[in-house]
Amino acid sequence: MGNPTAVIDWILTTECNMTCPYCLMGKHKKSTEVSAVDLRFIETISGTNIFLFHLTGGEPFIVKNFPDICCRLQQNGHWVSVNTNLICSPSSFVEKVDPSRVAYVNCSLHYWLRKEHMAPFRRHFEALSSAGFFAFITLVADPLCFDEIYEFVTKECKDLPVYLKLMRGVCHGQSYPAGYTVWQQACISQVAQHTASQLSRRNPEHFDMLLRYGMSIDDFRMGIIPEADAICIDGHHYLRITETGEIEGCQGAVLGNIAQGVVRHLNLECPYKIAVSECKHLCARYYEKSRSGASD
Repeated sequence: MGNPTAVIDWILTTECNMTCPYCLMGKHKKSTEVSAVDLRFIETISGTNIFLFHLTGGEPFIVKNFPDICCRLQQNGHWVSVNTNLICSPSSFVEKVDPSRVAYVNCSLHYWLRKEHMAPFRRHFEALSSAGFFAFITLVADPLCFDEIYEFVTKECKDLPVYLKLMRGVCHGQSYPAGYTVWQQACISQVAQHTASQLSRRNPEHFDMLLRYGMSIDDFRMGIIPEADAICIDGHHYLRITETGEIEGCQGAVLGNIAQGVVRHLNLECPYKIAVSECKHLCARYYEKSRSGASD
């Protein structure tokens, strides 16, 4: 299977089995299961293009037919990647989905729920890894308890591939990620470099896909501090399917709606030609919160 021509960020649901205070989705309905997603559009959108479908939410594992979504995409020649909090057991996913066609699984660990969820989280992560899935962990570097989080990652999680994920938005009047101190930036980079070393040895091909398709908005946590005039590369080959089924380009231009069975020609050329250090599309909701004066 060849390399993807575009990344399609598919928001399967905005509902989740957690209510994290820093979630980019903001306030949302808490659920343990949501209805199945119609898969018929996959054949419509498939053709000569190979896409990387990044399946996210909300929490994708609470979608009833989530493993079937992954399988159908793979059967049509596409790559899959997943963003999950790993609260749900991945047993059905592990049994049905081909790990060789899953670019990566981003498992979000939440420090504020570590006492309750750490033991099952470890079991579920081990189940993914043992089955051959290229999985790693991200943990939001909450500025309010950064020192505790850094100690937790470097001591209690030192055997796990953890990235410290940047906080984006306003916290106690300070805008992030710009608000991280030089020492905090160094800590984030040090953890990132340690994890990158683990992952690159484990599976170089999938690690390369992670770098190319999954982390360019967070170069910071990969140990690369973006320059102020760095060019945004995320939107060059990027589309989003919203929770209502609309297919959007980088500037929000609607290219169809999968729920209505309407999919127009997909223009994969990014409309952004300006110099920016963070992607204006992927992080739009964070910036909207910041501009509106929202706080933690």
